[in-house]
Amino acid sequence: MKKPHSRRAFLRLSCASAAILTLPDCSVIHGKNTTTLILNVAKIRAYAQAGLNAAATILSLPLVASTIGAGVAATITLSSEGVVSALNAFEAEVGDQVTIVYDSGDLKSKVDALLSALEKLSHGLTKALGSMSPSLDEKTRATVATALNALSTIVAIFQALLSGAIAVGGAPRRRTRPMTESEALATLGVTL
Repeated sequence: MKKPHSRRAFLRLSCASAAILTLPDCSVIHGKNTTTLILNVAKIRAYAQAGLNAAATILSLPLVASTIGAGVAATITLSSEGVVSALNAFEAEVGDQVTIVYDSGDLKSKVDALLSALEKLSHGLTKALGSMSPSLDEKTRATVATALNALSTIVAIFQALLSGAIAVGGAPRRRTRPMTESEALATLGVTL
């Protein structure tokens, strides 16, 4: 049975959706029989970079690296490589465009693949690090929690951007407050 969405996940997604709807560089155009989503390419690139930075930050922590073991570290690295591969495919498709139309075809599949890679990375990091939390010192636990919170915020914003609806399942529950897009990107060392 599927668990009901937490209040925190709902609030995070609500904040993300509200932020997206106010962005001047992302817009929705409703036609007679179609809805077209215009996406800012820089934002998509920033989301991918944020995911890579989250994984690098977490794996660079000595206590994390020594506690998770080589197998889990390799899985996280493989997930990061999935994001790099999806980003490279996206970059090859969009070239130097500033905005893109997300409707159908190759471009849509590239954006969807990038989101999927980020979701897998976020899920993998959360799963790998969730059970090891008691073995970490307070400072390391705080760094891991902040990076995971920032990454889950970015993934939720990306999901909301593409769906235009508040219906994302599986958002990790956090004991920390949801971040804004700018807070999450800054936490993960990404600027727009």
